[in-house]
Amino acid sequence: MRLLTFCACLALLCTTTVNSETHFGDVRRRSIKRLSNASNGTPVINVDQNPTGVLNATAWSLIYTYPLAIFASWAGGVLRNHTVNTIFHQTNLASPGDPGVIKPNVDTLYSRVVLDLSKSDVVLTVPNITDGRYWVYPVYDPFGNNQAETGVVNGNKAGNYLIRRADDVFVPPGYSNDTRTFNSSAYQGVVNLPGSCGTLTLTGQHQTCPIPPTTGPQQLSSWHTRRPSQQLQFAARIIPYTQPQIYSERYRVASILSSAGLYDGHYQPPANLNLTLAAVIANASITADVENPSIFVHRAMTGSFYVALAGYQRQTVRQTLYPGYKSLGFTSQFQLEPNQSLLVTFSGKPKLQSSGFWSLTVYGADQYLIANELNRFEVGDRTYNLTYPYGDNIYGPNANSSRDGCFQILVQPANMRPPANWTNNWLPTNKTFSWITRWYVPDAATTNGSYVSKGGECDRHQGLGMK
Repeated sequence: MRLLTFCACLALLCTTTVNSETHFGDVRRRSIKRLSNASNGTPVINVDQNPTGVLNATAWSLIYTYPLAIFASWAGGVLRNHTVNTIFHQTNLASPGDPGVIKPNVDTLYSRVVLDLSKSDVVLTVPNITDGRYWVYPVYDPFGNNQAETGVVNGNKAGNYLIRRADDVFVPPGYSNDTRTFNSSAYQGVVNLPGSCGTLTLTGQHQTCPIPPTTGPQQLSSWHTRRPSQQLQFAARIIPYTQPQIYSERYRVASILSSAGLYDGHYQPPANLNLTLAAVIANASITADVENPSIFVHRAMTGSFYVALAGYQRQTVRQTLYPGYKSLGFTSQFQLEPNQSLLVTFSGKPKLQSSGFWSLTVYGADQYLIANELNRFEVGDRTYNLTYPYGDNIYGPNANSSRDGCFQILVQPANMRPPANWTNNWLPTNKTFSWITRWYVPDAATTNGSYVSKGGECDRHQGLGMK
């Protein structure tokens, strides 16, 4: 079975990830100083060391295979309604009643497909997009690592792109336009995957070459991975087809998984194993890793490390930035006191390239959109009634595009309608909420320090009520 899920995006896109050197979610190997116990006395393990005993091997395996549980949910959601090699189109924008995914990007339509590569490679055909829209086709492996991005930012063009296994042709994983390794008259470029499985998410016009459907991957639609035992059962089936990218790690990973009972495509729990305790150790180990101030992360890997902690299937910095506020990762979380609101201040319009766009979206405690009377779930450069403090429009046909300056977003509970002069900049929320800020195709000013967003200056205020 060669399984690949794939997603691409056009116009208004939102999936993202970074390349990784080893498959711990997206966490790279790093030097760690670690205590033997968590602060509450629970034993912890170091994933960079070989675990001793079946209990620790199982805890290690739960950490290693957790991204595959997310993959199972992603692929299963597609395969419950569509067969392999059939594109699943989302035809409506996300709403509270139909969110599609957790933390959805409100202005994005997703198309997803699970591909079976057991018989042959796959050809992705990119249409000729000439209207200046932003588009990208990111390809992910099941661990959520972004293996390649084909899109306008990278200068890619319409045409056919071959998706194949890197091991089959002895080349490194990732995107390649090295014509020595493929027929340049047939393909614009090649995506080399590190294993037999992956994902790719699309938005907009697209097509793939017809491939005869198979029955193996279709069985993923029935898999649930809410419990540790289910996670390991699923992982045992998929791991043979998605090996670590670093060859020297393959024997080590296989040995530890085998000690935990994962081998030959099956999971057989070791005798007298306390799986509940193994899960506790796994969670405590992750928490100890994140909270340990003595952790050393190589500067070149720091961004990837935090990206891995925050999400699954995210794009590279060249495509998207996710500025956060006093939070680990790209989700800023808040809890308002009674009759309290939040003002998010921007020093000016986020600096983006010509095809870029930005948004700030709020979510409830369940990570889904918050219903409100305005049907407003985000603000951004397509919020044409967004105004400066003096009342002029910031964006849209009535705005002066050459004008720039400070503006504020009022984040306030949906049941506390603000004064009329704040309604245009009001983002209704709940008492407990989170938000994600997305900057697509960011300008260099957003990373070199010349543009400083006061989105980091989120001031709590007395709630603004009707006057």
